[in-house]
Amino acid sequence: MLLFSERARDWPAPYFELPSWQGAVVRRSDYRDRCNLVLVFCSAGETGPEAATLAARKEDLAAEEGEILWIVRDHGSAGKLAARIGSTMPILIDESGRVRDSYLSLLPAGDLHPSFVMLLDRYGAPVAVWWGEALNSSQLGDEILAQLQMLQVECPE
Repeated sequence: MLLFSERARDWPAPYFELPSWQGAVVRRSDYRDRCNLVLVFCSAGETGPEAATLAARKEDLAAEEGEILWIVRDHGSAGKLAARIGSTMPILIDESGRVRDSYLSLLPAGDLHPSFVMLLDRYGAPVAVWWGEALNSSQLGDEILAQLQMLQVECPE
């Protein structure tokens, strides 16, 4: 896990507006001031262990004002993911890869990040990111939950 510095959190993460597999258009601004976002960027056609881990923790994360948004490259991947996690969770389609690339630019250079999870606070600022072996950890849900709990007690100023 990488925690973003206070300085990095002074600026919001890149804006996005993406179609969902369910048919709606979803924007980052739809959640501003409402809840924190757990963005799960799935590599092309892949849903790793993080899918089952996070889907199982959906209610726990929601209790701490965290909303999971899954982001995949195409409708085929969205269908496979929906079958795995349940079709009621928002699955967004980033066909061009532009949104994924803009979020990748926030991560340390040099490592390949086929899949990653990024936590944004309710104002859209990046808080933490998990990638690589961290996605295989059975503790992933607990770590995200702990970060959400810390956000709940932070002073917004």
